[in-house]
Amino acid sequence: MTFATLRALQAIIGDAIDEIYAAYKSEHPPNCNSPSPSISVSASSSSSSSPAPPSPKPHRSPTPPLLSLSNHTLSSASHYSQSQPSNIPIPPSNDDTLLDFPDLNLPGDPSSPAELLTSRPDVANAISRIVAAASQLAVVVRPPFLTICDASMIYHLPSCLRFLEASHIPELLSAAGPSGLSVIEISASVGVDSVKISHILRLLATHHIIRESEPDTFALNRISALLDSGRSFTECRSAPGKKYDAECGGVAALAALNTDELFKASAYFTDALLHSPDASLKSTPATSASALLPPISLSSGPMSPSTQSVSRSPLTRAQPVIRRLLSRPKLSGSTDDRPFGFPVSPPRIPTPDTGPVLAPTAFNLSQATTLPYWTWLETPENGNRLARFARAMAGTEGWMGASDTELCAFPFPELAEGALVIDVGGGIGSTTLRLAERFSKLRFVVQDREPVCRLGEAAWDIHSPTLIKSGRVRFQVHDFFKPQPAYDGDIKPAVFLLRVVCHDWPDALARRILLQLRRAADEGAPDKKPTYLVICDHLLPYACTSTKTSELSVGGGTEALRGAQWPLLANLGAASANAYWMDMTMQVTLGGQERTLPELRLLAESAGWRLIRVARTEGSLFAHVVAEPGALPSGSALGNRSPSVATLVASDGEEEIPSAIVDRGATPAMDLLSAARTLLRARTGGKKGSSGESVWGRWMQRKSYADENDARRGLAGSAAEKIVPSPSPGGQGRGLLRKVSQYFGEGS
Repeated sequence: MTFATLRALQAIIGDAIDEIYAAYKSEHPPNCNSPSPSISVSASSSSSSSPAPPSPKPHRSPTPPLLSLSNHTLSSASHYSQSQPSNIPIPPSNDDTLLDFPDLNLPGDPSSPAELLTSRPDVANAISRIVAAASQLAVVVRPPFLTICDASMIYHLPSCLRFLEASHIPELLSAAGPSGLSVIEISASVGVDSVKISHILRLLATHHIIRESEPDTFALNRISALLDSGRSFTECRSAPGKKYDAECGGVAALAALNTDELFKASAYFTDALLHSPDASLKSTPATSASALLPPISLSSGPMSPSTQSVSRSPLTRAQPVIRRLLSRPKLSGSTDDRPFGFPVSPPRIPTPDTGPVLAPTAFNLSQATTLPYWTWLETPENGNRLARFARAMAGTEGWMGASDTELCAFPFPELAEGALVIDVGGGIGSTTLRLAERFSKLRFVVQDREPVCRLGEAAWDIHSPTLIKSGRVRFQVHDFFKPQPAYDGDIKPAVFLLRVVCHDWPDALARRILLQLRRAADEGAPDKKPTYLVICDHLLPYACTSTKTSELSVGGGTEALRGAQWPLLANLGAASANAYWMDMTMQVTLGGQERTLPELRLLAESAGWRLIRVARTEGSLFAHVVAEPGALPSGSALGNRSPSVATLVASDGEEEIPSAIVDRGATPAMDLLSAARTLLRARTGGKKGSSGESVWGRWMQRKSYADENDARRGLAGSAAEKIVPSPSPGGQGRGLLRKVSQYFGEGS
């Protein structure tokens, strides 16, 4: 059966190469007298693409049927085992009119006909099949030990890639041209030992990321050329904070982001999930940096019935390691003069301005900070990182390919003149720009945090000032955990756009975002369209086929990928790896995740949205999901308790918030610690029994937080009993408030 698998994989590769060859042969060459080719990219993965031109080798057996529940089985082996030997090499063509596939050894032009053709749906699908089959074939034939070694030592690859990008070597090699530079010449500019440089670049060359043209001489190729920011080496060294401002700097920014704080966070993923709970919290000196961590009982959210039976919560298990890491001495906070130097942030306590308090992530461990990633990114010492992140989001457009087909598909063409599109968490507005250029009849509002909006306005003033001045596009500072503001006489938005936003948050908080949008949505009428929700995120297929077809269908389509035939994995394996890398990135950095279709459907329905369309760009798992308002489920209050976050709103969400608490700045969107600190700040002289404490205590008592605290004590055991005081005569809320007071050093 293994030889049948190998020959099947061989046949898949050969058939796909033939399809790509036929597609390129059918196009006009770039040097002929006819007009430049108009390459069609209009087909989408949600419908059948136009068939590829006939194969130039009629003897080859046709490609097996696409993935379905019936043909992705071992019974398909007979198709391959009985086929005739194939994959006869196609000799090089002497015809100058043939448009050739992009050369790996040369820097490519993303706008060239050869590069654009790789995004055409039929070509992209064939490329995915080649990548999936070739990688699977290598794993099948290679000794398992070597595969384990590669997988467990792959961490050196992003480490070396970061050095390549951060030392601005792509800019050096870009100026040198195809001949490249010797490591001696590179060393003279970068200031790093030439032998070390040669070994770093050779590892990258071994993985085809860069080219070693002669011994110890390196040049850019089709892959590493994307890391050229478009600025000169001198400009990058003198102003590293502006390195990614050029139009082509997005991919370099994305690579730098992935190989810097995100790569470091990944190293702590297991520490954040599994570690010994034996370390004593009580033994930690109060004066150490780890004392900045809140007690277990106040950091984790209220327990749900499904988690009360677990012996230890993730946060409980994490506390000893977090405290130990935070107690380590830190590097200096000042930025050195190296071109890739960034400061290290000291630990800080979440405040009402920093958003919800979440269970610590691997990112928190790696940076020894209690700040959520977004707040950490916006600290003054991370200004360059914030600007880099904004540009990196523009670089992610590579997930969508060269085509705007899916992004600009339903519902945007059907919207009325002057319809309003809200780009929620839209960053600097990269996606809005593409939509605004395509649909001149629409208006747009880009919402994000204040520092991000400032960056966006500055970028648009340079690249698209007319759209801002005309009023068609504007930026708005907004927290998407809070209710949407009114627009132009309380007009309802036509579309809420969430591009790479939901994957940033765990389900409990993603649901809060969707609920706020659902409450601001127009449910529509027979003569009026509803407010649509467009979610753009990676959508993860299973690595196997599923018999639960009802879970995988939306609007008559299924979740299976085109071209995933036996013996390929149902998700096309390595061809789809980018989406699964991103899934882990979200988990280690933010506690979020990419989702499967059933997971996304469940999340949307829990917030009152009904999925009506799912489409992917061919060759990618990046999906565009459209939803319309559905029924709001019972218990859909924004403050519903969950294991991930504690809030101050009753489960029904209808109880009026005491004015004394509102006057002191506490809001329903705050978590327990944020509201507690807000109220503590309102106390007069730190005296007990103040009105803020009394109102807090009475309200907390009405919310039955005594039951919640009892559940926590039962979960955490005796250690938690020593930390959490017993209910006092003033109510359980007052007991919690007293402990918070001690925690912040504001009263005894």
